[in-house]
Amino acid sequence: MLVTKALGELGDQYTLPLRYRITSGDEGFRQMTLPHPSSQMRVCEIYLEYADLITYYCTKSSFSLRFPSKISSSFFRRNPLADLNKYRDSTVTPHDKDGLYRHPSSYFVYGGINKYYKYFYSDEFYDLEKRFSYMLRLDVSKCFPSIYTHTVSWAVKDIDFGKNNVRAKSFGNELDSAMQRMNYNETSGIPVGPEFSRIFAEIILQSVDVKIKNDLQDAQCIEGRDYVIRRYIDDFFVFCSDRDMAEHIRMLVASKLADVNLHFNNAKTELIERPFQTKGSSIVEAGLAVLEEFWRQNTRTTDKDGMALSYAIPIKNHNLLAKSLIRSIKTVCHENKANYSSLTSVLTAAIDSRIQRVIDSHDRGVIPSALIQNQIYLLMALLEVSCFLYGVNPTVPASYKLGRSIILATRFVERNYREFLPIFSEHLIRQCSGFLNAATETSLAQSGVVPIEQIDVLVCLTELPNEYFRTLTPLVRKMAAGVSDYFSLINVLFVAGRTGLLPALGPPFYSKVTAAVTDKSRPHRKAEDLFKLFDLLSCPHLSLDIRQRLVQGALTGLGMSAINKVRREAIANDFEQNPWFTRWGSIDLLREITRRELNRAY
Repeated sequence: MLVTKALGELGDQYTLPLRYRITSGDEGFRQMTLPHPSSQMRVCEIYLEYADLITYYCTKSSFSLRFPSKISSSFFRRNPLADLNKYRDSTVTPHDKDGLYRHPSSYFVYGGINKYYKYFYSDEFYDLEKRFSYMLRLDVSKCFPSIYTHTVSWAVKDIDFGKNNVRAKSFGNELDSAMQRMNYNETSGIPVGPEFSRIFAEIILQSVDVKIKNDLQDAQCIEGRDYVIRRYIDDFFVFCSDRDMAEHIRMLVASKLADVNLHFNNAKTELIERPFQTKGSSIVEAGLAVLEEFWRQNTRTTDKDGMALSYAIPIKNHNLLAKSLIRSIKTVCHENKANYSSLTSVLTAAIDSRIQRVIDSHDRGVIPSALIQNQIYLLMALLEVSCFLYGVNPTVPASYKLGRSIILATRFVERNYREFLPIFSEHLIRQCSGFLNAATETSLAQSGVVPIEQIDVLVCLTELPNEYFRTLTPLVRKMAAGVSDYFSLINVLFVAGRTGLLPALGPPFYSKVTAAVTDKSRPHRKAEDLFKLFDLLSCPHLSLDIRQRLVQGALTGLGMSAINKVRREAIANDFEQNPWFTRWGSIDLLREITRRELNRAY
């Protein structure tokens, strides 16, 4: 009854998405969007009805490096570190054969590359450098906020295809309508975050690609002979043999983008003459080289069953070891006149893979017993470096890598060498406390900024035994006192409930919970109201009395008749048995992090 009213009775009316700001490196803040579930359901219907047209209009361009190419059946990823499966949470019973490795990624299979930087290490990139003297880089400025939704209808006007496919005539209008309904009936700008927005933009940009190619062909410029253009979402790479051709193509691309109200970020326009070595790729290679040298000096590598395994040699002081690597990374940044943002994600990923390698080496029995303590010290040093990098430049990808490193290392120590758990836990808490406290102060001082990345790490720290995690009680109290947004409220509740800290938050926090859903709430219209309502009703850490009162507030806000307490409690119990957006019960955080990473279609 309540669910049906909240999700199913809007028809063609608009919904208000949940908008929130996150830190975004040098750019300051970035606004993200989480659509109302009813709008997401409409997108599912569009995928089901128009999947063939979506893939048709997203495979017209030869320029694109990332595009939906066909309907997906399943996703499989084999992890060579198979023994890590033993570090899954044993309290979680899988209901399928997915384990850590099989997860649905998207409704579509995506062609091309899945990460921007990979193109610069591809065979094609090296081949193009041999063939062409110049590479022109062009970046579309504020692409998604600048897109006019009606543009998608113009982009799909394909007369020849339309004659043979009547559904194509209404396809553009359906996309336009769904995007507007998702975004408060706005026609200027599309939300940043949803996969649907990426597909929406890709259809428009593919139409731009086709027009660019046709105009160049009319000018006797042949693709592959005179030029090659590649585009990753809103970044263009133009390969050609002379400056005049580069300028001609730059002006043409600018003209075609202007036709759809898009423009270049001139500050990021760059013409590079061979060698095609960008500032970003230079610092990444230098950073990885520093890490590899650190690894070579402090580990020994052996081969077993065809797999290269590594373990630490004697380590005198893990703190000094970590700081020596941090100094080397600082030197790389200084010499390349770059900041940490160029290295954070790639180095936290590389450190995570090395932590996995040490753990796998232990589980395969190649580490001498006399060196066990040194493996713990190496893990502590690697985590310290990863925490430092993350602290100076927190990003979502880095939070996943650091989070997985924390979980794996904690489970490894707890299950194999509990005698080292106190020193390991205290060290980890000390490394994380600084940036967690700083993020909390920032979110309190700057209204509307949600510390999503730090929240991710805090959740992963709940893997530590409660007696160690409780040293973070003052931090959790401070977060609880300042919560005003959906993410902070639910995650404080999740962390406090998981670690037994909920009673320490006291009545003020419970007042915030009950104030989150009132008779002024509009869960059928506002995404944040619905997310709060459904998650709070399903939370087992809240008393049944609190949750039945939330039900009453929601019913009033939805314009529904009041019901008695017994029925309200029945609704609350049903939500607890069938949780929606947050899994409050037994949850394997390691698996969830892997699922999140695999679900990033773009």
